Amino acid sequence: MKRSSAVAVAMLLFMGGAQADSAAGAGTNSCEQFAIQYRQNPELAALKFFSWAQRFMAASNASAIREAKVFRDLEGNAEAQMARFRGEP
Repeated sequence: MKRSSAVAVAMLLFMGGAQADSAAGAGTNSCEQFAIQYRQNPELAALKFFSWAQRFMAASNASAIREAKVFRDLEGNAEAQMARFRGEP
């Protein structure tokens, strides 16, 4: 636990001048911000937010494996699932 805290502090010091939004990623955006970005450029918004979500889930799974020895099978066809979500055939 001490190591992860030290890494977090080092990252904050290193990114001192960075904007909080750009440092935290797409996960800090509201649903409204997502909707605005999606209306402006659906392909870019989908790439940005779905790739963030996939990384988030993978990192959460890795943490669960390390901390609690619990594994969640995240396998699936992400592209097909995203197409169904968007209402595509």
